[in-house]
Amino acid sequence: MGRKSSSTQADPDNSALESSGMEEIQGILKGPLGLEIVEQVDYKALQEKVLTLTAHTLAKEKIVFEDKLIIENALNLWIGCCFHRPDLFSNFTEFTFLGKDSKEFILSGLLYCQYDSVRESFRNSLSALCSYKPKSTSEGAIPLAFMIKILSENFTLISKYQCQQYFELLCELLDQFYRNPASVSLDSEKLLSAVIDSIREQNSKRLESKDEEGEAKAKDEEKQASLFEGLINLAGRILENMDGSELHEDESGHQKKVGLVKEIFSNYLFPSVFQQSQVQDKSQSLTIARIMKEKDAPKGKITGQDTKKAAFKLISGLLNKDKSLVGEFLVNCLEPLMKSVQ
Repeated sequence: MGRKSSSTQADPDNSALESSGMEEIQGILKGPLGLEIVEQVDYKALQEKVLTLTAHTLAKEKIVFEDKLIIENALNLWIGCCFHRPDLFSNFTEFTFLGKDSKEFILSGLLYCQYDSVRESFRNSLSALCSYKPKSTSEGAIPLAFMIKILSENFTLISKYQCQQYFELLCELLDQFYRNPASVSLDSEKLLSAVIDSIREQNSKRLESKDEEGEAKAKDEEKQASLFEGLINLAGRILENMDGSELHEDESGHQKKVGLVKEIFSNYLFPSVFQQSQVQDKSQSLTIARIMKEKDAPKGKITGQDTKKAAFKLISGLLNKDKSLVGEFLVNCLEPLMKSVQ
């Protein structure tokens, strides 16, 4: 019994010694010797090895738990290196990993990867990276500018993948940009136009596939709901930060917004009203009670409450920013709705 007691009493001493040893090492590393060791690291070579390892892991047919940890820790190490040596990001933009350029590397982790935790790791790491503002005259070497350019130019791809993290990151980066717009050049009107085109394209695809049935349809509806909500939240984020004077575009641009407002209002806010009105006899009208039931009707996830809230917010933003849309909104949307109500 005495030996057992002696053994247990020795553990705190060992812990204290270990703690003292670690503190001593930490103290040394914080001094000139530590700085010398850090400065002797070949950061370009380290960056290449870390990102190549990440690319190899992403290329696996099946990613297991250990692989996810490798990706997360590799990204954290890479971000730390970039903070310590800002010039590394310029080298990153020129790298090729397994035949893929830096843009494809970003998208392979943030968008293409089927594992939610991996996409989340990329979103968190890239958000942290873009929060750093290096002193550079080259916009291409600024992480924020580089990432916004990649994400804003690839709307044609998003319908094929789970895109929640993609939209979350882009919204975060736009928030960063609008807080300090002088740091990056961005054509907000052009970006908004691209988002509107994507919304209308996705709506057309939804209408084309509305007669499909079964499990595939349910999965497709879930993906469409996430995609649509992401697009309209993104459009709303852009509108919130745009000056009204930026919205005075040519006639085609104006008509594009008119069509968008009408589509969202009729297909997402009051789909049963407008869809049933198209097939009913014109003399037959809908009751207010039927319209109010719209919010509770099981229409599928694409018309869920979150989606409707986002749709309403986008229409409100468009009408508030561009008063020229109000008149046509009354004629195209509110008047037909009121005529359908007894």
